[in-house]
Amino acid sequence: MNLLESVLSSIVLSLSTNLDNLTVGMSYGLRNWIVPTSANFAIAILSGLSTWISIHLGDKIRHYLPNSLAGYLGSLILIIIGILSIWQTLISDSSETAELNSQNSINRLSLRTAILLGLGLTITNLGTGVGAGIAEFNAILTSFFSFCSSLLTIGGGYWLGKQFNQKPLGIELGLIAGLLLIILGGFNLSGEF
Repeated sequence: MNLLESVLSSIVLSLSTNLDNLTVGMSYGLRNWIVPTSANFAIAILSGLSTWISIHLGDKIRHYLPNSLAGYLGSLILIIIGILSIWQTLISDSSETAELNSQNSINRLSLRTAILLGLGLTITNLGTGVGAGIAEFNAILTSFFSFCSSLLTIGGGYWLGKQFNQKPLGIELGLIAGLLLIILGGFNLSGEF
């Protein structure tokens, strides 16, 4: 991959794996919780760090596979995770939305809770990072963009949640994230990206 392809692939991957953060941020905004900058940074650091670790793990796995198989396997992992993301979104329970809208008290997201939340959000992205490592994504670029997109999606989601007191966009975002992963995997599989 040339530099432009690496940057574009890293941006698409990091945005698709952090779209669920937008929904999380919205849920806190809708519930009138305060999300301090330190909590947002803690989640973003965990996102970037887990991306870096999982890409390096995928890169190590790639060295034990034939070159042609490694690229295909990494791309297929991205496609499978995209399909699973769409499937999970379609079968998810909408009762969480009613619960979010029924809470009106003001609370503050603690740093400890943010770290636990960040760990939960990053665990779901580890498979994507391994697939990206096998597909030879640039670990530094992808980790940086993962950090940045996490900051933006949590912060942006929080802001949107404060602005609009309505149903979070979780279903639509889950579908978009899944489609982005499938498209990214398809481009990598075809050698176009």
